[in-house]
Amino acid sequence: MAQQVISSNVGMALPGDDSHNAPWGPGDLLISQALQALDARLNNVEVKPAALAIVSSIGKVMLTKTSAGAYTLPAPLPGLPSVGGYDGQLLNIICISSYAHTVTTPANKINGSKQTITFTAAPGNNVQLEAYQGVWYVTNGLGYALS
Repeated sequence: MAQQVISSNVGMALPGDDSHNAPWGPGDLLISQALQALDARLNNVEVKPAALAIVSSIGKVMLTKTSAGAYTLPAPLPGLPSVGGYDGQLLNIICISSYAHTVTTPANKINGSKQTITFTAAPGNNVQLEAYQGVWYVTNGLGYALS
């Protein structure tokens, strides 16, 4: 009897059976692999206990340094993910500690005219960035200023 396996983040049923998770049909293995890869990307969490470069381009970054941290964030690669770019990918940066952290990108890589995000000193402050054509665009957030 087939057991339904649900992807952890996407919430869709993965094709397979309870013994080997073998595919049910010709395209099911590809679908299963794609959903599992998407789950892994959506569940990406990068914890930064020290002021270092942020390496993630998707998922969540938790700033946990116990003093004000100066982090760097590279510009996103332009183009669709299917050709190696980051267009459309979301990156959430969240302050866990109560310090005024900064995140700096190369010139004009935030909203096309800014390069630094400065958080006020409160846990829970955050910013959501979406990549498009080599620039991070702020789509949501709390407790930050851009310069």
